[in-house]
Amino acid sequence: MGRSTTSQRKAAIKATMHGTERYNRHEYLKAEEAFMKALEEDPGYARAHLYLGNTLHKLGRQEEAAAQWKKAVIVEPDSESAEKARQKLDGISSGLRGATRNLEEWLRR
Repeated sequence: MGRSTTSQRKAAIKATMHGTERYNRHEYLKAEEAFMKALEEDPGYARAHLYLGNTLHKLGRQEEAAAQWKKAVIVEPDSESAEKARQKLDGISSGLRGATRNLEEWLRR
């Protein structure tokens, strides 16, 4: 007999809390493991996707981070975590636009 959705979410919340503690201690690889465990328990938990994205960003794995932020938006689009993920994604887009403008200006010189 499998776990109920409620127990899966509780396990995911617990693992996410553990990951957040590790993240706050700058133990990013251990945080990544905890967030991955949370997502094994409940792949639809946007907060775990958000925090995994933040962790991957800190580890310099930008494409993977963006993929996790996108998943946060997809799985729970109306959640606070999805809104924070959108802000992260918007920041990446703004940064790329700024870099493109700078490159274009430099090339015109």
